[in-house]
Amino acid sequence: MAQAARKAVKSASKAVSGASGSLYSPLTYTPPVAIKLGPTHASRLRTHYENSLADNLMYLHYQHHDANYTPPLPPKKAEHDPNNPYSIGRSPPRPRGNKPLRPLATNVGGRREGEGPSAKQLEKSITQLKEIQLHIMSKDALVSKALLLAPMFQLRAITGSTRHEGGHDSSLGVEIIRGRKNLPQWRIRRGVPCGVKVTLKGDKMYELLNVLVEFVLPRLREWNGITMPAPSANRDSPSMTGGVVSVGFKHEAVELFPQIEVNQDLYPKLTGMHVHFVTNERGRGSQNKARALLSAFQIPFIRK
Repeated sequence: MAQAARKAVKSASKAVSGASGSLYSPLTYTPPVAIKLGPTHASRLRTHYENSLADNLMYLHYQHHDANYTPPLPPKKAEHDPNNPYSIGRSPPRPRGNKPLRPLATNVGGRREGEGPSAKQLEKSITQLKEIQLHIMSKDALVSKALLLAPMFQLRAITGSTRHEGGHDSSLGVEIIRGRKNLPQWRIRRGVPCGVKVTLKGDKMYELLNVLVEFVLPRLREWNGITMPAPSANRDSPSMTGGVVSVGFKHEAVELFPQIEVNQDLYPKLTGMHVHFVTNERGRGSQNKARALLSAFQIPFIRK
């Protein structure tokens, strides 16, 4: 039966190649059609967010403002006064830190009286997870580029993300991070590969979050949750107004991923990684809203 099937395949390939005038192989032939793979199943966490979490977060973070409401500006710093006796003979101080961020106005109502909110206004007013980024910095890669292959395979196994996967041109897969500046103390040179990263969006983002919550975090020892800053921390700092929650995991946590655990012998050296949860919130109070969203996905937080 096997020999008869092989003969039938060979005869069919010869017939097709003779008719079209080009070499055809049923094993390597790629049809000239742009095929894009769509979702095969509904994401559990995405459905949970759309059905219950979005409404709860909207009620929790809702602040009613009129249509003509403008957010208050942060207080200005004291300017240099040349007439001040303490400033005579001294040069004006250099500006420190970043520019003050203007808080985001989350106005759920319409522009006119009695007008309902638009879809874009509702999307901005509800906290949602935009993307998850995994980042690995490898010191060994500064010595040899070949040592960067292990972190690349590690991220590819965990996320399953490849370049232009499923016919989607927006998918970049695992990207190589190169040094932007020359830092002799860290042995980093400009343009030299020093790490890898991958950005997940859509259903793959929720799949990674599901694996992280169901398989990795419950089995971590001596880990009580993501550490929160002290209550006296500056609320206007870039980390508190960016709407991004970051956490670092050691190689012990990476070993608990099912994709790594089943073939752990294939990875001679596992490295830790940073996970960044990026939300659509910006301005003062955005960090608290991002933590509330992740807490709804069963990610714990702990105060210092």
